[in-house]
Amino acid sequence: RLARENERRERAIKVYYDSLNALRQERRQLLNCEEEIDKLKEDLSKFQRDSVDLTTQKTELNNKIPELEKEKKAFVSSRSFKDASRVSNDIKDIQTKITEIEEQLVQVNENEKATMQKIQTVIFFTRKIFLILFFSLKKTLFLHCQQELMSLLKNLISTNMSSLKSKKVILACS
Repeated sequence: RLARENERRERAIKVYYDSLNALRQERRQLLNCEEEIDKLKEDLSKFQRDSVDLTTQKTELNNKIPELEKEKKAFVSSRSFKDASRVSNDIKDIQTKITEIEEQLVQVNENEKATMQKIQTVIFFTRKIFLILFFSLKKTLFLHCQQELMSLLKNLISTNMSSLKSKKVILACS
């Protein structure tokens, strides 16, 4: 009977330590997820800044076109076709730059959306790990409490047995 009790106690201790190790591993994964989220948030901020910068550049270039169109008309009116051609080429260059900026904006927006999706995925994974941690902790605490109760019970029984034995001795002597 004592061997069976010791074996059961050893299994409980092993389960307890296995739970503690699993808890540590899940905690490490949780920390890794937090680091990943921080990195993704930095990337997201960069994409948002890039988007604002590109939009500002596009607006500034768009605002130049009407002025250049007026300048081109003035050169055509004054029969200065060489200058009008130069301004027309400037307008085409600006329109090319605007098209390039629009393509960059599309790419930045796609990167921003992909990063948001990654953040959501990591947050979902983090919640999952947190739940695993919670239940592992609950199990570990339960096992720890169970172990403590067993120890207290063992001490109580041995104390009571000692007390009973001493009473038996006293009763036997009387």
